[in-house]
Amino acid sequence: TSKILNLDNNIEEEIEAENININQQNEQVEDDQEALDEEGMRNTFLFFFLKKLNFDLIFSVDTKNPSLFPSEPVAYIFVMLLLMMQGKYLTLEGCEVVMFFLNIVLTYLNLEFRFPKKLSTFITRMKFNENVYKGVKKYVACKSCHSIYEIPENNSDRSVHATCRFASRISSTSRLVLERCNTDLYTVSRSGKLNPTMTFVYNSIITTLRQFFSRKNFMKEINSWRKRKLQKEGYVFDVMDGDVWKSFKIDKTDNVPFVDASNSNLMLNFNLD
Repeated sequence: TSKILNLDNNIEEEIEAENININQQNEQVEDDQEALDEEGMRNTFLFFFLKKLNFDLIFSVDTKNPSLFPSEPVAYIFVMLLLMMQGKYLTLEGCEVVMFFLNIVLTYLNLEFRFPKKLSTFITRMKFNENVYKGVKKYVACKSCHSIYEIPENNSDRSVHATCRFASRISSTSRLVLERCNTDLYTVSRSGKLNPTMTFVYNSIITTLRQFFSRKNFMKEINSWRKRKLQKEGYVFDVMDGDVWKSFKIDKTDNVPFVDASNSNLMLNFNLD
C-alpha cells in the first residue's frame, strides 16, 4: 500500500511540474508576442512618420557657401558632434542615419544648414582632411616592390598610370630600362572606379613639429629632462640619462653639445626590440 501511495505522489509531482513548465512557456510566448507587437507599432509609426516628411526640404543645401562651417549655433554643434563621432564611434552607415535625423531636427527648427546624404560629401564639404589631417598624405603603393606614387583625383588620370613603373632590370652597359615591375596599382569597383590596391600614408615631420611647438607648455615639457636627476646613482633609466645624449655634437669643433646650443633643439632616437 505504501509503494502505491508513493507512486501516486510521484505522478502528481510530475504532473504539477509539467503544468508549471507549460505555464512558463505560455508566458514566454505572450511576452515575445508583446515584444513583436511593440516593434511592429514602432516600425508602423516610423513608416508613417517618414512618409509625411518633406525630403526635398530635409536635404536642401545652402549652395552659396557649402564648404564652410555653419554660422547657426545649433547646426555648428551638430557638425562638431558628427566630426567627433565619425570614424571612431560610428560606422559609415551609422553616420548617414544620424545625418538624416539631424536634418529632421534642423528642418523643424527652420535652420538653413543641411547635412548631405553621403558621409563622403560631408567630409569633403567640411574640408575635414585639410583641417584635421594637415600634413598627412596618402600614396598608392605597389604590392610587389612597394614603390609609391601620388594618387590622382580623377579616374581617367589613374588609368593613365595604372601599373607600377619601377625599373626592375637595367642594362649594366647602356643603363636602359630592360624591364619594369608593371604590377597593377588599382582595382576596379563595380561602379568602374579605380581604387588603390595598397596605400602608404605619410605624416609630415615638419607639419607635426609645428603643431607640437604651438601647444601650450610644449617647450617646457621637452626641457624637463634637464632638471631630472638619476633615480639611483650608477643606473641609467632613460636615454636622457646617458652621456651620449648630454655630450653629442653635430661637429666635434662645436663649443657646446647640441642639446645645450638651444632649448628648442630636438634629437630623435629609434627604439628597436
